[in-house]
Amino acid sequence: MTVTIPLLVGALTIVGTWFISLSTGKKRKTPSNGLRSIIIPAYTSHARHLPKPSRHAFSYPLLYLGVDVDALENGQLDLPGRILGYGGRPWTKCLGLRTDGYLRPGLESLREKAERLLTEQGLVEADMAHMWLVTMPSFMGFEGINPLSVWYIYSEKRELTCVILEVHNTFGEK
Repeated sequence: MTVTIPLLVGALTIVGTWFISLSTGKKRKTPSNGLRSIIIPAYTSHARHLPKPSRHAFSYPLLYLGVDVDALENGQLDLPGRILGYGGRPWTKCLGLRTDGYLRPGLESLREKAERLLTEQGLVEADMAHMWLVTMPSFMGFEGINPLSVWYIYSEKRELTCVILEVHNTFGEK
């Protein structure tokens, strides 16, 4: 059985988090008004079928993070031992997220970028009270292609108001 880096890093993250919580006696909780953040193991494959079937195809495992954007930006999801971290240099943590690859160029926070985009589309602040992002983190400093990031935007009443599908290709286009 082949062991892949994303699954190995995911397993180490889970075990490391469990070990750290045992050794410190502290349990991390999502704030009562926050959305739950999770690690999502996934698998993707690609093959061309039109105009004729191709011999070239690929499949591989992936690791996604589903995060409450506010909890991420407030440091509530950062894990000791540099297992998971937000911002900064990607090579200083096992799993990381930085803002510059999302929505538009610049170093604004994830929330600021999303709010600006949604305001331009006519949404009001009450319609974007909570944001949940499903995305691929960097692994051991390597920021590869993040083919799909999905933003779920909720109102103050926790009703889904919109979804942003952010697609990237291998040519750096969005």
